[in-house]
Amino acid sequence: MRLASALLALLLACGCSAAVGGDYQEDGRSTRKSSRSSKSEREARKKSAKESPSDKGEAASSKSKTGKGAKKSAGKASKNQGVGGDVATAALPPDVPASYKPRKAACEKYRDMIEVIAARHGLEPELVLGVVKVESNFNPECRSRVGATGLMQVMPRTGDHMECDDDLEDPQANVECGCRVLKKYLGLYNGNVVYGLAAYNAGPGNANPSAKESKTPFNFGYVEKVLRWRNVFVRYGCR
Repeated sequence: MRLASALLALLLACGCSAAVGGDYQEDGRSTRKSSRSSKSEREARKKSAKESPSDKGEAASSKSKTGKGAKKSAGKASKNQGVGGDVATAALPPDVPASYKPRKAACEKYRDMIEVIAARHGLEPELVLGVVKVESNFNPECRSRVGATGLMQVMPRTGDHMECDDDLEDPQANVECGCRVLKKYLGLYNGNVVYGLAAYNAGPGNANPSAKESKTPFNFGYVEKVLRWRNVFVRYGCR
């Protein structure tokens, strides 16, 4: 009897140890799994932390580049607008070179006088203004190396031939004589402005051959400048 009780006690003790060991092993595996899970989570957080500053940096860099690009675009737009504003202020056709900008104050000083004299001779005032602009740039003291004088650069011998006032340095007398000469040459070519202006610049002897053959005169560059300015004065006046 005592022996049976001892064996039973021994069996119960072994079963408890096995149960306890099994629990321990299961708890150990669970603990290891939990540890691995925690380690994975920590690594994920570290990786996220490492990547986050880079992402922020890239975002900041992108924002900076975008800001610079926007500023650059705004600068270009402002520059273009400024350029547009200058063109609008100048108000000159695109075919008129910048070097030909008129002297506004000088033009306005003589414009009324020129318009009155031109009308008296039956000439378009803007055409006469174009001649004055190209010949002297509205400088009454202008004198060429061959002796042409005043606003319309009248040659003294031409003035004598046309019975003009001797004082060709006087602006009014000069424009009066110049209009008389221009009127004569326009009539000589039946109102053809191209040949009339060519003759005014180089004399009828040089313009006649071109007129007879209906060819472009050799000094067409002069004619073209005068007509350009005639168009400017028609559209914008003194600018």
